[in-house]
Amino acid sequence: MESKIKEAAQLILAIIDELAQPYVKNPVVKRFWNWFFVQHGRLVINNTNDMVLKIAMQRGYEKLKPIFEQKNLANELKTSMEINSPEMTKKLMKMPDFEKAIELEINELFD
Repeated sequence: MESKIKEAAQLILAIIDELAQPYVKNPVVKRFWNWFFVQHGRLVINNTNDMVLKIAMQRGYEKLKPIFEQKNLANELKTSMEINSPEMTKKLMKMPDFEKAIELEINELFD
């Protein structure tokens, strides 16, 4: 049974592989990708100490956290507009950069 940190690392590897697979068309490159990146990556993750993986995953989390926090804020503002009274919504709309925050899409976070 894998630890939770190893499962998370394997999930990230799988996501990167899923992103790359449609673009790996050359059969030689595909064999290399599947052997080195995918298989070797799985082996490295399985053989790496959980504490080392935790440190690496924490660094990744810290880099990505601000990006996803902005998106979460936009989602929460949209939800609050749907469930709050009109008076509260007016107050929300007076927040600095409200319009910019409410229209934020995930792809804009990476510009």
